[in-house]
Amino acid sequence: MYKLARSRPLAAALGVVKPNTSARSSALQQKRFLSIHEYLSANLLKSYGIGVPKGEVARSAAEAEKIAKEI
Repeated sequence: MYKLARSRPLAAALGVVKPNTSARSSALQQKRFLSIHEYLSANLLKSYGIGVPKGEVARSAAEAEKIAKEI
C-alpha cells in the first residue's frame, strides 16, 4: 500500500505531489463550466438533425396540459 501511494499519478490525484506550474496553468485554461438546460440542449441537437424525444417548455399548468395533449 505504501508503494502504491507513492506512485506519481495516485499521489497527484490525492494532492500529495505539487503539480508542475506550467502544466497546471494550461490545464486550468482548458476547463469549461458549461451549464445548459435540457430543453436548450434538445433544441441544439435537433438543429443538427439528431433525434430527440418530443417535448416543449411549459410555463404554466395550462401550457403543460396543452403540450401533453399534442404529444
